[in-house]
Formats: sequence, structure tokens, C-alpha cells
Amino acid sequence: MKIIQINHMFLDGGGREEHIYQLSKRLAEKGHQVTIVTSDYTPTGSEAIGDKARRIKGIFLKTLKGYPVNIPPGRIQIPDLMDYLLDLNNYDLIHAHGMGEQAALEAFYVSKIKNIPFVFTPHFHPYWAYEKLNAQKIWKVLQETQTRMIIENANATIVFSKLGEEELIHYTGAKNTKNIYIIPNGIDENLPRITSRDIERVFLKYEIPKAENYIIFLGDVTNPRKGAFQAVQAFRQVRLELPDTHLIIVGPWGSRLKTTASMSRLVQLLNKLAKAGRVTITDWVNDFDKVVLISGSDLLISPTIYDSFGIALAEALYCKIPVVATKVGGIPYVVRQNIDGFLVDRADNIKGFANACIKLLKNKKIAKKMGERGHKRVKRMFLWNNTIRKTEKLYQNLIAKNNL
Repeated sequence: MKIIQINHMFLDGGGREEHIYQLSKRLAEKGHQVTIVTSDYTPTGSEAIGDKARRIKGIFLKTLKGYPVNIPPGRIQIPDLMDYLLDLNNYDLIHAHGMGEQAALEAFYVSKIKNIPFVFTPHFHPYWAYEKLNAQKIWKVLQETQTRMIIENANATIVFSKLGEEELIHYTGAKNTKNIYIIPNGIDENLPRITSRDIERVFLKYEIPKAENYIIFLGDVTNPRKGAFQAVQAFRQVRLELPDTHLIIVGPWGSRLKTTASMSRLVQLLNKLAKAGRVTITDWVNDFDKVVLISGSDLLISPTIYDSFGIALAEALYCKIPVVATKVGGIPYVVRQNIDGFLVDRADNIKGFANACIKLLKNKKIAKKMGERGHKRVKRMFLWNNTIRKTEKLYQNLIAKNNL
């Protein structure tokens, strides 16, 4: 098969970009030709994911000039995208990612013009999740019009869970939903095995001091939807009862989103805590170091406003580390309450997050059992070899049907 993957940005990023990389990598390893079309924009100045993709035989990475826009915030416009796709020949299927974006919309139009199958993965977040960006109204309109139109006319729309399907239909108002397919997201089954020596070496590399307890946060620090500010606030409350606790914050400091008042407070707070030696801020780390930092922690905290899946949560559980996360979106599908970790109502429930962390840190035998149960379930349900098998079969069926 000759497949085109499209996203507004790819060279660096978060869970969505990693998802596209893993999907493209595994398709290429199966002998398919994959072209990733994206912008040249990098919010951090790094091309970490792009560099990984360029090393894979069978992947062609095409970057076009991209421009960040404020409506909707954090999205990248690619003026030449439609011209490029229309001029491109000999491909079997287009798979576009992201709701409410110019890139996905124009890719959809091209698929109809060229009469080839179109697959859409919205990586959905309901409009209210963008309140801290003052963008809930624009996202509500986009979800009820553009996203709905694509869902109702795409050859396939992929969601990660049954709950994800229900929320997508509810918030978009889509009526023709027969082409929605549930394919759980995945993590890399080839994550390295970590030794105590690895943990000691990597903690030393990032100058993480010895402590009785470690809490880790993974995510874009400058994106208010990810909950870094709430994680720090919960950590402060944890230290009132467990003072020998250290917070590790792993994630990029991007320029894609404008800094809000809460993010300004976050920077001030992080600077203060870092000087006190109680917080380590790593910025972006490579894949190996990320796994080591997770494995060396006692729990992962994620006070996200919304996540359709939560790759970082699945990675933590695969590393046998329990999770404290918001009970929202697709997270309860990944983290089971009182089994793999604790789920907290509302991202701003600082006391709830702090109490859940304290309970795990004071009962490390329970935390260990939760991590082990989570590991078994992730290994059974959320590995990329399962995801790619279902996605490849969907592609093949759509292409065969289109060729009749």
C-alpha cells in the first residue's frame, strides 16, 4: 500500500505526533510506502520525532512551510498543502489527524477529488477542554460543523475507545456514524528493560537528588490543558506530609501556545521550587531516558483537563508505575480506579490529587501491586503490534472496496 499521513505538525510534539510516527514506522516495516506530509514548524526548535522518522526505510517525510495561527490557537496553517496533494500521484489512501484543522479539512477535500479512501483520526477533545485558552466557543463551532462533516463523510474515523466514540458523537452531533472504528492506541512493545544502574546513571545525568519518594509528570509544560500547574500545586501539598518527596517534570517548553497568567505563575513557582532542590525540570528527553525516569519514580501524576487516551499513562503502567490521573475522557479506559492507580474528579481538585499521591507513597506495596496489574493489562491490550494489525486491515479493506 501507498499511504499518506497528514498532520499540521510532526517534527516535534507530543502524543499525537508520536502516534503518527509509530503508525508510519510499523507500516513501513511491513513493506508499505508511507509519506508523512506536515509543516516545517517546530514549537521547541527540535526535530526529535522528524529525525527518528527520517531514519526509517520506507518513510518519506515531506515538510511544507507552516504558520502558527491564533484561531484556533496552537494550530499550524500550511498554505501549499492542497496544491501539493493534488499534484501528488499514485497513492492508495489518505489518513489525516486532528480535528478542526486546515490540514485535515484540505486532505479530506483532496481524497474526494481524487476518489481515494479517507481515514480520519480526530484525537478528540471536547470544546470545553480549551477554556484556559479562551477558545471554547471557536472549538464548539468547529466540532459541530467541520469535524461533524468529516466524520459523516469519511470512509473511516478512528477512535481509541468506546467512551471516545460516545463523546465524539455527543459533542459533534454526528448522525451518520456507521464508519467509526474503535482501535485502541498503543505504546512501543520494545521499551527497554531498565536496571537499577540505569536509574542511578540517568538520575545523576539530570542531577536529581536522592529522596525517599519520586513523583513524575510527563507533558508539555506550557500547555495549560496538560495540568503541569496543578501537578506542582498537588506536589506542594504532598510535601507538607511527606517532605522527602521530589518532583520530576519531563516535557518540552514549546512556543506554540501563548503564555497565560496561570503559566506565568507556574514558571515562577517552578523557579522557586527548583532553587529549593525539590523539583527537577528536564525539558525534552530521549526515549531511553524517559523510560528510565518513569521507572525510577514511585508514581506518575496527570491532572490533565482532557485526554482521549493518555500514552504517557500507558507507558507508566507498562513500566509498572501506578498512575494518579483525572477521571475524564479516555483515561478511565487506560487507568482503572483502585486497580492500576487512582482517578480524581476534576483537574483542579488539588487536594484530591495530593491525597491520592500520599496514599500511594505511604503504601508502596499497594502501589507496586497496582503497577504490576497495570503492566499486565497494557501488555495485553495497548501495544502497537495490536494497533497496527487492526489499522492495516482497515486500510486494506477500504482500498479493496474502493477498487471494486
